[in-house]
Order: sequence, then structure tokens, then C-alpha cells
Amino acid sequence: MRLLFDELDMRVIAISRDTPEIAAAHAARDRLKLELWSDPKLEVIAAFGLLHDKALAFTAFTVFGIPMGWPRGRDRMAIPTTIVVDRQGVVRWIDQATDYRLRADERRLHAALRQLFPS
Repeated sequence: MRLLFDELDMRVIAISRDTPEIAAAHAARDRLKLELWSDPKLEVIAAFGLLHDKALAFTAFTVFGIPMGWPRGRDRMAIPTTIVVDRQGVVRWIDQATDYRLRADERRLHAALRQLFPS
């Protein structure tokens, strides 16, 4: 996918509620080739209307190496969303997940970019 973004001269930016330190560690750990912006107060995320105010929050732990979670109430989080914006600032495509663990399908994104920006 990176080649397609390069071919189309696109910038890829991800925004998360992580602190700058956690975002930097995440980017290094996963060798991300995109800009990872930090929004710990969820201000930018809320401005885009992508805030889930009553998400179920979990305390994470592992049992025999298996990741688990224990419900601990409600929390605010970003709704996983992929937005394609053109150079004029016009939103051209949006993909929004109904499950916080899922992100945009790479094949759908690729098809949308080819349709929006034919070479």
C-alpha cells in the first residue's frame, strides 16, 4: 500500500489518543511509515465528530500469555475511521469501523484511491 501512497503523492497521518511518548514507542515498535499524531485530550478527534463518549473500557491483563480484559466502566475513545482528503481539503472518501479493533480494509481503500485519483 505504501507504494500506492507514494505513487499518488499522498501523506498518511494517523491520530490517536496516545501520549506523544506512547505514540513514538508504537511507531518504533511497529516500524510505521506514517505520521502518528497524538491527541490525548481527544480534541481533534472530537472536532471531526469521531468521538465515542460511552465506550466500554477494560483493564488489560494476561493469563498464561493470553491477552484478557476486565470491564471497568465507560471511557471516551476515537471511532476507527479512515478519511481521504484531497489537496483542497475536500473529504473524498470515508470508511468508519463499527468495531474498534478493525480498520479500513486495504483492498477497499486501494480501490477507492484508484477510483478517486486515476493515474
